[in-house]
Amino acid sequence: MFACKRISFKPPFYGGHQVNVLASIGHTVKSSLPRNSAAFWIESVTTNGFKVCVLEYGKGSNETAQVNWVAFQNAPSGSQFGSI
Repeated sequence: MFACKRISFKPPFYGGHQVNVLASIGHTVKSSLPRNSAAFWIESVTTNGFKVCVLEYGKGSNETAQVNWVAFQNAPSGSQFGSI
């Protein structure tokens, strides 16, 4: 399965600072069976939203894949943020 979805921020971010999006992938249904692997990525981050794409290998997850995300403009107090 491959799909992309545009996410809109409500309300949008303001202030001219870069918007950062952190995300993880999981499933909405628990299963004792092994899951096929999946990859996801975030594209086109703006102050209005972003696009997330998911690629599941094998038979997929019967549409139970779920992307959880958080977006922010400035690192929360006491945290660190970077790229490698």
